[in-house]
This record gives sequence, C-alpha cells and structure tokens, in this order.
Amino acid sequence: MFKSKNRCLLNPIFGKGSQLVGGADADLIIDDKLIDVKTTKKLELPLSDFCQIIGYLLLHRIGGTSSCSGEFKIEQLGIYYSRYGYLFLFNVNDLISENSLNKFTKWFEDHLRNKKE
Repeated sequence: MFKSKNRCLLNPIFGKGSQLVGGADADLIIDDKLIDVKTTKKLELPLSDFCQIIGYLLLHRIGGTSSCSGEFKIEQLGIYYSRYGYLFLFNVNDLISENSLNKFTKWFEDHLRNKKE
C-alpha cells in the first residue's frame, strides 16, 4: 500500500505555498499521491479533514515541494486511517477539472497574499 516507484517524501513542505500560510507540511507523498495520516476513533471523513488535504494540494500547486527536485503533479489525494489500516484514495480529476483547479489555485494564492498585506 505504501510502496513507491519514484518518490517517497515524509513531511513535505510546499515552499512559498507553506510560507503563505505561516508554515504547513503534509504527512506523506508517494509518487503522485498526497496522503494525510489520521488516528481517530471513527472511520469517517469530516469536512475539516477534506479541506485540509485540498489545502495541501493547493499549496503544492503554488510552491511545489521543497524536499524534491523537479516538478510533479499530484493526481490522487488520500487519508490513511491508522487505527483501521485503511487508505481512502480519490482522484483529483474526479473532484474538479484541471481548468477549474488552475483558476481556484490562482484565486487561493491571491487570497492568501491579500490576507498577508
């Protein structure tokens, strides 16, 4: 489940994306999958956890990943429920089109920059 072909990054940070929010790091990137690890009593996906992983995706698109040379695209997002040994993965393109994601990423970056000023 956690075998990589090309990249395995633990606690990756997102360069200028992380700086825009005062620091942020994800739990794990394996190849094209960005995974957050949750240790919870309930096997559920609260909106806050969903928003968190979407936020990491946006920060990656803004600033890349500092601990990795070269750019790469995140194709899947996931939550690993450690108490259950369950990895829930979903495709980014099942949620939003590339064009809409580009527009949303631009809006998000502009919003963060305006908030800092």
